[in-house]
Amino acid sequence: MHRQYLLLVAFVLSGVLGAQESLDERLKIQDFEKEEYKRTPRMEEEDRLRGRDFKFSPGLEIIADVDDVEVLLFEEEAGYTPWERDITTPGAYRVELKRSGYAPLTFWITLRGDRRVVVHVTMEKGLAKLHLKNLPPQARVYVDHQSVELSSPLALPVGRRNIRVEAFGWTSEEVVLLFQEGEEKEWVYPGHTAEFQAELSRVRLHEASPSSPRLFTIPWRATGKGQGQLHIYTDGRIRESLPIQLEESKGRIQWRDDAQEAPRVYRFVLDVTGQDGSHQQSDTEVKRDGRFFSVPRHIVGGIPGYYALPGATLLPAKSWQISSGVMLQRAYGKSSFTPSIPTHLSMRVSPAQGWEVDTAFRVVIRDPFDETGIGFDLGVSWRMTPTGPFAVNAALGFNYDSLLMNYSQMVDVVSRPILPGILLTIPSEWRFGPLIIGFSPGMQLTFLDDDFEQFTLPAHVTLSTAIGIHVEFTRITAGISAAYRSSGLGGSELPASLHTGGSLSLRLPGEQAYLALEGGAELMSPHPRWQVGMDIGTVF
Repeated sequence: MHRQYLLLVAFVLSGVLGAQESLDERLKIQDFEKEEYKRTPRMEEEDRLRGRDFKFSPGLEIIADVDDVEVLLFEEEAGYTPWERDITTPGAYRVELKRSGYAPLTFWITLRGDRRVVVHVTMEKGLAKLHLKNLPPQARVYVDHQSVELSSPLALPVGRRNIRVEAFGWTSEEVVLLFQEGEEKEWVYPGHTAEFQAELSRVRLHEASPSSPRLFTIPWRATGKGQGQLHIYTDGRIRESLPIQLEESKGRIQWRDDAQEAPRVYRFVLDVTGQDGSHQQSDTEVKRDGRFFSVPRHIVGGIPGYYALPGATLLPAKSWQISSGVMLQRAYGKSSFTPSIPTHLSMRVSPAQGWEVDTAFRVVIRDPFDETGIGFDLGVSWRMTPTGPFAVNAALGFNYDSLLMNYSQMVDVVSRPILPGILLTIPSEWRFGPLIIGFSPGMQLTFLDDDFEQFTLPAHVTLSTAIGIHVEFTRITAGISAAYRSSGLGGSELPASLHTGGSLSLRLPGEQAYLALEGGAELMSPHPRWQVGMDIGTVF
């Protein structure tokens, strides 16, 4: 009787599924005659692993999107995917697929006895349900560390799941639960009101020039709701008190200082009371140096006279500057121009107040192309004097070029490979309102050789002096400068050189990015040259 029932079902399904069109979107069914059949890459791989040569035979293949899915044929274990069996008896066959973590799939397939049927299966993750109870207002739920949209109940894949609940003003709770296919569970949030805490984060100062307004971004963090005031002190005296409401776990406010005189030290004090009545106080300081917060100057390829002034203008503590630029140079020869195009990618960082590290990578493309060179710079600068309108720094620079040795292209020795050089300068600046005067004496050690893989001692010693004048406005900085490098001391072959030029920097929208245009000339050299270029960068 049971067999007659199966035959009846097979007969019915033969008519319904004879066209091999699956009503289940998880199945893709194809049948092939011998001439049409083509082995799938997955089954070819199985042939290779089993060391066999396949010969066509009518039957059934099942290929799932995940391997090791158990195949049951008429409720009897038949193997694991990718699975195949030669079957020549026509009729309807009941197939069941099972794999841990996935929803089981059962379907009927009709075999004609003279064709090979290939079934591609997409397994779906098995689902379970989780009911969350006693959640605090505006709770955020994370499943396996990924935020999910809150619903009741939550539909989750089977298996072990990490459940975490966070809510502003409440403690965060976490649990690992094991879910089976179709299972429903309930989890009661065991958290309670969190202990109130609030503090200020690092305050950022955005300033274009000493004469422009100073804009502060003041971030804060809190574990619960509260209210109070933000007190602002300048040079030890109360300047302003701002009301503040803590409605989220973190936020920020902006404050603009429009005073004519720029204080040296700003102190911010957060004084708030939580909903539980507890009181919290947090403070932080910003030490300002007017020379730090100017329109950002270039790292490499800037004002030609400042080629010998690494470390003349330092960044604020814990700030970064990144820039890239291109320049066109043409050198005067005996009868023609010799063009070159230096490009650079540069970065500098201030790890602490009064310290700075800068580095640059250069590619110089010349005509002819076989004279193209590469190089890099590495410099360290240190503020020697306290903050104020007058400052003296110490800067030590190291650089290497495969074809010409220079610090930011200051020294040019044509057709002579030059090995690493070291530059020590003592740059200083005086500020008179928007006017800045800079001066920098220096000494450079240069290693020369015809074979750049060999070092030649002793080093060639040169002395340099540079002077520059800048005018800084809210969004524009303009300057001119000149730098003289002596010929090599002690009978060295290195010639003297004189650089002069000017630059114009424009602050772009967003306040931290800038665009610089520059031009200059080298006047004392066997091959004098002029150059124009553009530099773009940002400070953050």
